[in-house]
Amino acid sequence: MISRITRRDLADCALLHATIFSEQPWAEGMDYDYSLKHIKNLLGVADTTGFKYRQHEKFCGYSIAGIERFANGKLLRLREIAVDHTEQKKGIGKALIIAMENYARQHHCTKIMLSTYRDTPAHAFYSQMGYEDFDGMIAMGKVL
Repeated sequence: MISRITRRDLADCALLHATIFSEQPWAEGMDYDYSLKHIKNLLGVADTTGFKYRQHEKFCGYSIAGIERFANGKLLRLREIAVDHTEQKKGIGKALIIAMENYARQHHCTKIMLSTYRDTPAHAFYSQMGYEDFDGMIAMGKVL
């Protein structure tokens, strides 16, 4: 079921990442090589961990998050979560989020933060899990 990501899981994470983020609604055109580098980079950051969900040896999903200092405490920043399309709506994403929330509590984090696009399935999923906009917080960016 749920356990920590190890080096042996990198290929499975990369394959799932390349598949999920190349399809709608993301359609970011990821390929396996880019995805493998991306996953390795995320997991290589200090205080970052990942969880995987396997069912009957099938790799169904993963989540990656890192602990950061913030204001007067620590927060867990959810960097990424992905669940195989054929396994969605079966509680896997919820289980991965709960594992991250438990990890955050164990490490004395007082908040979990994440970024996603409005009006996407991910936005609806996080809202159902109790996540909401933080008062006073906005996401900013600049197109170059």
